[in-house]
Amino acid sequence: MQGKAARMIVPALWTRLLDDEPQRDVEADDRQWSTLEEYKATIVRDLETLVNTRQELLASRLAAYPTLRGSLLEYGLPDFLGRGLHSSEDRQLIQRQLERTIEGNDGRFRNVRVRLFDQDRPDRLLRFRVDALLVLADAAQPVAFDAVLQAETQRYKVQNLT
Repeated sequence: MQGKAARMIVPALWTRLLDDEPQRDVEADDRQWSTLEEYKATIVRDLETLVNTRQELLASRLAAYPTLRGSLLEYGLPDFLGRGLHSSEDRQLIQRQLERTIEGNDGRFRNVRVRLFDQDRPDRLLRFRVDALLVLADAAQPVAFDAVLQAETQRYKVQNLT
């Protein structure tokens, strides 16, 4: 992406739909565009919302309804409560679901790859790194970010978007 400092981007749809000043009839000029850094902050917000949302229906129950694939019913991750962070089988399941959920629910990302860090600490945290291609209207840029899953709360924290 050329000229990162001067590059202005149309904000993500969700950001444009939010109205911080509902009393204004017209959107302020500075809200119609965002800098790359502001856009990245919205990506972090959106990713945290996505991975911290739990699917209510199991994928196996939706399989009988192919027209529902890609619908809002598939938004978020399945609940991993009861899965072991030290179990390699459970860790691989979480890894695959993260990749599928990010790429399937956020159209800005392609080629999503999740790498789980070694679980060598006794804490109940699952640390991982996500590498993907961020696709904008006229350009694409490789991005990476770190995230942590806290087993007790089942909450994800996204950080260090580069």
